[in-house]
Amino acid sequence: MNRLKMLTGRHALALLAACALVLAAGTGQGAWGAADISVRALVGRETVTLGEPFLLQIQVEGQDVSPATQPPDMSALHDFSVESLGSRSNSSSSITIVNGRMSKVETHGYVLSFQLTPKKAGRLTIPSLSVPVEGKTYPTQPILLKVEPPEATEDFHLKVSFS
Repeated sequence: MNRLKMLTGRHALALLAACALVLAAGTGQGAWGAADISVRALVGRETVTLGEPFLLQIQVEGQDVSPATQPPDMSALHDFSVESLGSRSNSSSSITIVNGRMSKVETHGYVLSFQLTPKKAGRLTIPSLSVPVEGKTYPTQPILLKVEPPEATEDFHLKVSFS
């Protein structure tokens, strides 16, 4: 029984020191896995009203992703007015120790935000957008939207026109 307590104390200290060394050894992707990059386009809702602005976010994530230096080409959005709202960093880190084995996952990324305003009613598509990341281009998936005309009431009539 005494031998078990003595080994546990020494091994606990050695295990703690080994974990500290592994954590301090760096976060290079070679030690933790390849740098997979994902790019997604998201909207807050899929049914909007003509002339009503809504948010389009493009999320870029990966293990070694730096903030965007060049925004995606938005020229394919003919049916929308587009306004850039900027970008922000987005990162997470987790460490898991199971049966004495440690694994670490770090994800870095950023979110690009755009305000879109539909120019016509009907079923519209936000096409696949090409997003430049780390010297390569990644496509987003197209997004289908239903754009409804504004409702007219007895008290208020709205006429929307774009030039």
